[in-house]
Amino acid sequence: MANQPVREDRPRWGLWLADSGDGNGYTLAYRVHHAAQDGSAMVHTLQQLLPPGSATAPVRADPAGEWSLEPPHTTHRLLAEASVPLEVMRTAARRADATVHDVYLAALAAALRYWLPPDRCQRPVRVRVPFSTLLPADRPDLGNRVGNMLVALPVDEPDAWRQLKLLGSQNRAWKASGARERTRRILDRLQETLVIEQMSADEPDDVLGCASSFRFRVPMAVAGDRVTAVTALPAHFGGHLFSSALCTYGNWASTTFTARTNQPRVRELPALWERAVRYLSGDTNRTASRQSFPAPSP
Repeated sequence: MANQPVREDRPRWGLWLADSGDGNGYTLAYRVHHAAQDGSAMVHTLQQLLPPGSATAPVRADPAGEWSLEPPHTTHRLLAEASVPLEVMRTAARRADATVHDVYLAALAAALRYWLPPDRCQRPVRVRVPFSTLLPADRPDLGNRVGNMLVALPVDEPDAWRQLKLLGSQNRAWKASGARERTRRILDRLQETLVIEQMSADEPDDVLGCASSFRFRVPMAVAGDRVTAVTALPAHFGGHLFSSALCTYGNWASTTFTARTNQPRVRELPALWERAVRYLSGDTNRTASRQSFPAPSP
């Protein structure tokens, strides 16, 4: 589904219902063109569509209409995921006077250090980290008001705790720089077609990937059935080796990685990321060595 192009003559969003096949649940998939909604708008829309007090399924506006067929299967992208209790990430954040977002990026840096070839870990690697420029007066469910900061992941630092400290300092300095406000002023002058072109453009060669994050603040339900888990499938931009997304919902945090199928080793990253998060939250030694994480496959 995610690999299908968004047709210009159809709505830029869609919903798909998939049966789990075992009778124990089902999946509701929501897809939207990134130029029509950014991550904040997507989260807001889902929380409005799926309120916890909803006891019945919504009535179709066109009862005579037909459900669309299942999208054709494609094999352009792979998806891999790891989940940890949200409290595990909060514990790591409290110990380092950091944020959950800092822990997400630090665990990504630690995972990449043990995943990348040694010669790629001689200096930091850059990833694109989207951020919202939404203002209180903005309509929260429509439009793309997202900018991108380039974060230097310190894969050259062998100490996972030091990686977390470095990223926390980097993120605090960025927040104090006024970059969010400057980006918003630029976005206010851009037309939608230019936003689409920018999102389709290749990144510089030294940008390894994209690292997004989404936070769902309220419980959700579908026709009275409680939503038990939320997984984000991040957009995979041209020129990136991978894209990742942290999604927090209820008591759980999940991180997904997507990449083109010609990069199968990306499937190793979720387990490495989870190992790093648990290390940061529970190891009092605070001295990371290459033996602290699984060695990458040859």
